[in-house]
Amino acid sequence: MDWIDSVTRLDFSAGTLKDSKGIVADSGAIASSPSGFRRWIPHRRVLRLILPVACAIAGAWLVWPRPRLLLERAIRVPNYQIPPNEVVLHCATTDDDKAILGLLGRLVGSTLTHPLVEVDLETGRARNLGSSVLPDRAWGMTLSALSPDGKWRLYHQGSARVGAKHVLVSSDGHHKRVWEAIRGGGRILWQPDCAGWLDIPRYGGSPTLDFNIDGGQFRKFPHSTGPYYEPLWYWKGTFAFAEPSGTQIGRWVQIEQNGATTRRRSIELPENALIVSAQLSPTADRVLWWLFVPRTTNLVEQVLNKLGLMRSRVTVGHGYGPGDESLWVSRRDGSELREIGRVTSREHLDDVVRVTWARNGKHIAFIYEDGIYTVESD
Repeated sequence: MDWIDSVTRLDFSAGTLKDSKGIVADSGAIASSPSGFRRWIPHRRVLRLILPVACAIAGAWLVWPRPRLLLERAIRVPNYQIPPNEVVLHCATTDDDKAILGLLGRLVGSTLTHPLVEVDLETGRARNLGSSVLPDRAWGMTLSALSPDGKWRLYHQGSARVGAKHVLVSSDGHHKRVWEAIRGGGRILWQPDCAGWLDIPRYGGSPTLDFNIDGGQFRKFPHSTGPYYEPLWYWKGTFAFAEPSGTQIGRWVQIEQNGATTRRRSIELPENALIVSAQLSPTADRVLWWLFVPRTTNLVEQVLNKLGLMRSRVTVGHGYGPGDESLWVSRRDGSELREIGRVTSREHLDDVVRVTWARNGKHIAFIYEDGIYTVESD
């Protein structure tokens, strides 16, 4: 701390404060003044204590792990913008790096148009594929699901009481398959090779149905689940789902069932994480996790939100409330989990939606606000 003495020399024995140019002021006046020189120059011991602590804090701030921000890593598809007030209902990716979007559309008469749009992920060039509504004798059937490769469109009509129909149509319209099923459509879980899918009931008491695109008879898929479970993936006769582990939120067990064989694995997800969806990669060796970590808005944030100094965090599309959306990738068994990126839920319902693998297995595509984004999976 010799730099302090080199700036100013104090000579209190002479009753004066001197510097290199001569007398500056009376030392007694400076010492007695509340704003005097002694008051604002720290003691050497204080500086020796403060400086190491400050350096340690600065070093910890530099090396402390920060969340990987999804939008900083992702690349927005250029030259394409989702129309205002439009809702993306479906999203699939093709082998030639294009995205197929199923939109809600506009109201014409008493029906919605439900247009399909093909967007090039490299150039953003869009092409209208027409309506996704399937013409029918009595009424049109709206699209229930797109296959992950965009080659098949799945429709549902009716229920068990009035005769349920499951209709599969190829994207070019040349192939059509119809099943008379024992119930209406539920949640669809496609195999990564798009050779078939599971139709999981939305409510208990109904069987899970197993379909193949070859048009063969569907079968009931036997499995045993608890009252609360989250479907994950389906591959070669194995249905994987997650169930809560214990009473703590965010603790999950991955259960894989194939006939009479059941395998249980603990999943090390982030603390308090909730599973929005999981999707097996096209090569069936990795899982893409879309997670949500709830976040409680404190009093300070509420005041800042009211003043317009901070963006609000409100309930988003999946209904989990305020928090962080994040994408993760792991091996098929849930091991080697690593974060791709995260984004904070905002005031709108068009946060991160329609998360899906690109068909090359190296990128992930998702919708955010009015754009399509891609991000590397490694």
